[in-house]
Amino acid sequence: MQTNRSSGTSKSSLSGVAPLEVVLFDIDGTLCDSDQIHYYAFREMLPEIGFNGGVPITEEYYIENFAGKHNDDVARILFPDDLERGLKFTEDKEAMFRRLAVDKLKPVNGLYKVKKWIEDRTAFAYGQTSSGKTFTMNGSETCPGILY
Repeated sequence: MQTNRSSGTSKSSLSGVAPLEVVLFDIDGTLCDSDQIHYYAFREMLPEIGFNGGVPITEEYYIENFAGKHNDDVARILFPDDLERGLKFTEDKEAMFRRLAVDKLKPVNGLYKVKKWIEDRTAFAYGQTSSGKTFTMNGSETCPGILY
């Protein structure tokens, strides 16, 4: 990155090589940190199905067994002999996560500045999660995006 000392602005040396068309993000840890909300949802819901003898899981257990895994894999861990039941559980857990995320999920510091930088260059921004879900930056009312 080059800095213009007189104006205090900076310019990426890549911007002169090729126009910026798409920016790809890994959402968790880059745009937001949703692990605590997922952990809360698991901690609340697993005792209801008798998992771990009804005792809430620890954060360490969550990280070791569920964090970053696809819902299909989580379903197989929870219900190895009943995938349909496991998938229903993960759907319900995702619904709880979405309800909680409305108030609790916050963008990482500086994200709005990056969003403005991308918009100024008319680039398309796209986010991918480890769970296989994808989002556009702005989204819409029916399909919320990363910053909708």
